[in-house]
Amino acid sequence: MASNPYILGLVLVVVGLAFWLFTRLALRSSRAVKPPREAAITPVKGSLSPHTDALIAVQLGGRISQINQRAREIFHLEEGETPDLELLARRVRPSEEFLTLCAAEGKGRFMLDGRLAEASSYALSSGPQPVLL
Repeated sequence: MASNPYILGLVLVVVGLAFWLFTRLALRSSRAVKPPREAAITPVKGSLSPHTDALIAVQLGGRISQINQRAREIFHLEEGETPDLELLARRVRPSEEFLTLCAAEGKGRFMLDGRLAEASSYALSSGPQPVLL
């Protein structure tokens, strides 16, 4: 039985296009399921403002959901400025110690503006995602 090479090429092109179309549709539908990044941030219930200590609420993934006024003053953040964990970590030495506290419960010491600071982090169950305070 003789086969035509053009038919084989045409079949391979059709199969390739079908695979590409299926992959593209699968990726598009998976993006539609994910919530937007801004909607994933849920603030901690209650207010962090009346505390005299600097408090930062960090969600999984390193997103800061809340920061009180004292922490804004210590890290030199303006009132309307959105806090970024990476920016805060650059102002601390060693930054690894600060980032470890933002990722898991514990205690640590680091330098901030030439002064020694002691910090503790605690896990809170606030809504659908745990938060480190």
